[in-house]
Amino acid sequence: LVRSRGLGDVYKRQSEDITKKRQGEEIKEQKRTETDRQKAEVRRLNHECAAVEDELDMLEHEIEDSTMFISELERKKLALNHSVNTREILGSLRLEYCPECLSPLPEDVPDGTCRLCKSPIENKTGIAQAKRLISELTFQIKESELILRNDEEKKMLLKSKLRSLHSQYKSARKVLDEMLGNVRSSMAEAIEDLIYNLNSATL
Repeated sequence: LVRSRGLGDVYKRQSEDITKKRQGEEIKEQKRTETDRQKAEVRRLNHECAAVEDELDMLEHEIEDSTMFISELERKKLALNHSVNTREILGSLRLEYCPECLSPLPEDVPDGTCRLCKSPIENKTGIAQAKRLISELTFQIKESELILRNDEEKKMLLKSKLRSLHSQYKSARKVLDEMLGNVRSSMAEAIEDLIYNLNSATL
């Protein structure tokens, strides 16, 4: 009876130890600080990766907008240049016949008035204004191209930073997985030892 009671006490203590081991209380307590530190590092790197990816995405949209803006400025500049050249070439050309009906155009038209539509003609003023617009567009294009180059350089730096962060994250994640794997392995070994000791005590 005494021996049975002793074995019962041993069995109870061993069962309690197994339960504690299964819960991971003792092993987790030993490894908690190091594992938690590694988890925090993994979270930090993951957040940094996400932040850089968001910044890169916004920058790519800005680059796309800048490229489209520059293309539109260049289109307007080209159109203005074409208009100025046309006005300079044809400005002194006197039309004798209507291009629509081929009828002779009237001669008694005041200077500075269109013989076709009778609207005022301001060749010099119009050309001067167009040339000013061309200069302004040229300046805007140069400024926009400078911003675009800076954004492209920043994009390359962000991509390089992101590759580095991804590499750091993978390494930190691997270390964490190994640490968690070791904890699980140690826990399983401890449980197996306790079960073995319990079985030995009951024999």
